[in-house]
Amino acid sequence: MKRYIAAYKHLIPAKRQQVAPQGNRGRRYTTAPGEAYQMDWGFTDVLDYNGNTYRAACFAMICHHCGQRYIEFFPNAKQENLFIGMIHTFQYIGMPRVVLSPPE
Repeated sequence: MKRYIAAYKHLIPAKRQQVAPQGNRGRRYTTAPGEAYQMDWGFTDVLDYNGNTYRAACFAMICHHCGQRYIEFFPNAKQENLFIGMIHTFQYIGMPRVVLSPPE
């Protein structure tokens, strides 16, 4: 057994080494109160009561000052649903000076 293990020792993976933590790589963008919100759409599959699956649009907006979030689901990502989501966000969090959205 010792000879067999010695002959195939090259197949044993190297021991793991502890590395120094690299810290948080995500940087949070912060602004003054009421300065800026950021919004975007996401999509997810939803399972209804009948077992059918359909795609739903998820509207999300976040305040850059406090990190407060507003999330709402819609059947699609049409412009009218975007405006509804924005109005509901402004009612919930307040009105910002600027709303940022990702480039298309």
